[in-house]
Amino acid sequence: MIPVTKETVLNSLCILESQFHYKTLDHLENFIINSTTKRLSIANAINQILNCGITTAQGTKLKSRLLWLIYYQWLNKSRNLPHIAILRSENIHDLVTHWPYERDHDFLIHNSQHMETKNEKYKHNNNSSHIFLRDMWKSPSNLSKRNLEKLQNWIQTYSSKPWLLEYFIPRKDNKNVKKVKKSRTSNVSTGLDTITFDDLKVFQNESDMALITEKQYPAINTLNEIHRDDTIRNILQHFLFLRMNSLVFNMGSEKSLDLSPIVYIPMNPLGLDIPGVRIKNIFRRKINELYEILAYKFPAITAEIELELQEILGSDTHSISKKSKNLYKGAIIYSGTYLVTDRTEHRELVFKISSLMNRI
Repeated sequence: MIPVTKETVLNSLCILESQFHYKTLDHLENFIINSTTKRLSIANAINQILNCGITTAQGTKLKSRLLWLIYYQWLNKSRNLPHIAILRSENIHDLVTHWPYERDHDFLIHNSQHMETKNEKYKHNNNSSHIFLRDMWKSPSNLSKRNLEKLQNWIQTYSSKPWLLEYFIPRKDNKNVKKVKKSRTSNVSTGLDTITFDDLKVFQNESDMALITEKQYPAINTLNEIHRDDTIRNILQHFLFLRMNSLVFNMGSEKSLDLSPIVYIPMNPLGLDIPGVRIKNIFRRKINELYEILAYKFPAITAEIELELQEILGSDTHSISKKSKNLYKGAIIYSGTYLVTDRTEHRELVFKISSLMNRI
């Protein structure tokens, strides 16, 4: 067991000298010196490699996994892309209240209507367009060209609406509510009291609901409409790119991309929407899941990282052996390798499978 001190972990790098390129070893050295958490991760990784055996199949997987951590997590700055970074900002509450959704109740009503009018051509309204998307997101890579164009058009023209706010209104009726101190959660000012997003009264029945419009409570919406809609569209487009290339991104790991980015609101046994508090949590979990996928499970890489990996794989056998190159290839296919270019002037993202995948 290697003690987690700078000196001992630095000395243990000799185990990897014949396995990794010298540029990678330089990165490891910097991490050990400058980061306590990364030093601990490196020490644990080396211990696991030694326990499994450096030349064993499991040891090889662990070395590729360490390379993936270095290049796809620790050195990678793709999490700073605006549409990903916003998922960990104070504006996340604004996305929670405007995220695209569909209700199981609507899906049930649509099916019963469709059965009654099966001889008539069904025309989609605003609610049923979400129902149509439910089927599309199951397997977008298998969609016909026409339906794929419909899905892409829906993403490009998506316009958010504050649906969740129909379930929440401030506690005006509670005289004992004190002003809430500022917290890390989104702070909302109604002009009456200062409240947080969680300090809201939930109504279970439709007769008790009250729509909080942006004009009534403008501070609830922390993003302007254009910024919010562009952000949601970029996240959906990013996720669609991964789903459309799911074979590429699932080939090196056991992670799955079967998740839909749309929130599905379930019903209770009476056929009504579940309580508002539970719905809010479903929206939050969905956004957290998407952040994990885009930032950690299937992250894009930067052009600088791609260039360094290209140079390593293109090095002659004097710099790095063929077996060592295979370790880097294992890291490249672990979550798939692609790049995202943020074309801010055109308000769009450009996705591209990395040329590194051609070397596998």
